[in-house]
Amino acid sequence: GCAATTQADVAITKAGQPPLVRRGAVVTYTVSYASAGPGPAANVYISDTLPAGLTYAGVVSAPPGWTGPTVAGQTIGWYTPTLAANASGSLVISANVSLLVPISADWLLTNTVAITATQDITPTNNSSTYTSVLQGLEISKSHSPDPVVAAIPFRYTITVTNSASAAATNLVITDTLPAEVDPASVVP
Repeated sequence: GCAATTQADVAITKAGQPPLVRRGAVVTYTVSYASAGPGPAANVYISDTLPAGLTYAGVVSAPPGWTGPTVAGQTIGWYTPTLAANASGSLVISANVSLLVPISADWLLTNTVAITATQDITPTNNSSTYTSVLQGLEISKSHSPDPVVAAIPFRYTITVTNSASAAATNLVITDTLPAEVDPASVVP
């Protein structure tokens, strides 16, 4: 006899936190999946491809019934043989932003996730993309003369550079002076 196949509609969406990331930070992605039926979805695969500059750091949470994650390069995958009609859930993973993430013209880290199932009737809702904006702020501090000499005035220079395409807002810079510097002698 023939095995009966049922039609199903699986869908996926992706979200991330924080939306603005910096080198060395951790980003958390939430992958939300659903099966709208009419029947159970068979052979369901979720494939999450991290952009260059991110390294998979582990599962934060995952529901039971899924095999995975399997990690192949930048792609993280899960599998379940059956996803019931009207079932939904989410997988949460984390990734580290490389300290050496390449500087690109757009400063965007685009992450795409896809879901597939046998007999999926609506493939247009089978992928989702989330984009994090890479923060381009760098700060440095120098002093002149170098070396400094006791009782001789010197100047600190703090340089802030924003090489991202987006403006930095609500920026606060705190400079803690060494105990040997007399706060009363500081002039703007």
